Amino acid sequence: MSGLHPLNGEVVRETDAWFYREHPRGRELQGRPLHPTSAEDAEGRRAWIAEYRRRLAARQSAPGSAPTPGGQADPLAPCQGCCPTDFLVSVGRVPASLPQVTLEVEEDVVLTGEDIAGSAGFGSGIYRWTTPSPRLSLRGAATSPQIVQGPTVRVHAGSEPSAAQPGELVEVTRSQPGCAPLTRQVHVFVRRCRLFRLAQPKIIAIASAVPAPVTTFADPLLPGAPPLPYGQDITFSTVRAIPHGPSFGTTIAHRERQMRVLLSWWAHNDPHRMAERLVNAFLAPHSAVACWSDPDLTAVASRHPNIVSFINKALSAPNSPERAPPGSVRIHQALERAGWDINALVPPTGLGPPAFNRGSQPLRTEDWGNGLAFMINGVQHAVVVARDYYYDRCAGEYYMRLEYVFYDVFGLDDIDLERFGANSGITSPFNTDAHYGVTAWWQLQHQHGYVPLITRISLEREFWVPVPPPAGAVP
Repeated sequence: MSGLHPLNGEVVRETDAWFYREHPRGRELQGRPLHPTSAEDAEGRRAWIAEYRRRLAARQSAPGSAPTPGGQADPLAPCQGCCPTDFLVSVGRVPASLPQVTLEVEEDVVLTGEDIAGSAGFGSGIYRWTTPSPRLSLRGAATSPQIVQGPTVRVHAGSEPSAAQPGELVEVTRSQPGCAPLTRQVHVFVRRCRLFRLAQPKIIAIASAVPAPVTTFADPLLPGAPPLPYGQDITFSTVRAIPHGPSFGTTIAHRERQMRVLLSWWAHNDPHRMAERLVNAFLAPHSAVACWSDPDLTAVASRHPNIVSFINKALSAPNSPERAPPGSVRIHQALERAGWDINALVPPTGLGPPAFNRGSQPLRTEDWGNGLAFMINGVQHAVVVARDYYYDRCAGEYYMRLEYVFYDVFGLDDIDLERFGANSGITSPFNTDAHYGVTAWWQLQHQHGYVPLITRISLEREFWVPVPPPAGAVP
């Protein structure tokens, strides 16, 4: 350590002798110098400094001692190469050299003080956050003065915007025993740009195709759990006579096996085996209609061209890749009518739900081979739920996060039996295993009480849409 001059030379030699004789790190070094900045030698540096100061103080306080050369000032306070000279302030998870934060009224931001390892000194800092601004509150702080101890603070913007740039001030001070305190400032500009925030999740569009509803089913995951209408395919029975074509088989087991034959016809190109899981769920004992979801089905549906087209056309914003015909009222047009206030939006009607029906049924290609037409075919309800929204008057755009929920019944009605089931009489030679599979399925549902399922697919999408300012918007 003799390179740290101006120091008292005699005391340095005494301290060196003590360090290499008594201290574990000194004995390891065997006369080699301590590294001035390495973390490995940090404890050794602190021990050397403490011993030097003790010996220097003892020498200076001895009776009749003369002033010692180089001992008038303590060049080790703070110790160069030991005490930090800087620290970082991160905004959220992003380090910022000159922290400047813009917040909306009633929004929060997390600020974090972080030590800089190695290049700016060593040691663990203690952080203290304060703000004099009445427009900000530090979560967890007393009312006045606002002080929070710890490396992290959550800053909340109140209801009043800043009067001018650079806005409000937050100060953070880093302290460490034996080191000079360091202070940095963060400027927080509070603005009121985002209007018409979504008060609560809201259904903003429903597309339905149920020609002859006979009952309803409510999904508790939808806002307000509205009862959606369904037709005969959601019903089940143990007493119905078959209305069309011949019966199939004589036992439940025989009919279950025949229903599974449909997988080799309409799900022969289903690498995820999602259709098989749905059939298994249908055949498993259950006493009430319930929703059935599957991650593979959700993933496949999210990429399906008909679903992508529906999502775009349901919004029909100026920057949507696809839009409904001119004059149609979709979500964007309904928002415009409401002055971009989603809480006042009247959900549009007239949207047609999508279908999984691409490809050839006779050739069993695309949806007729990958299981989608077998599992769903035509979607009965497509419900669009707003999960987040604001209109940003400063940016001239709105942001929305929408959930699209698609429902269909995995069950059969009498029309399905007539269209896809086995025929009798003169047409019977043309029956296939698939025709008998559909008949067996219908019989399981309407003669043996097998309960249908509702397939449920949920997708989320985010949108940023440029718009003109709303009429009468308050600055």
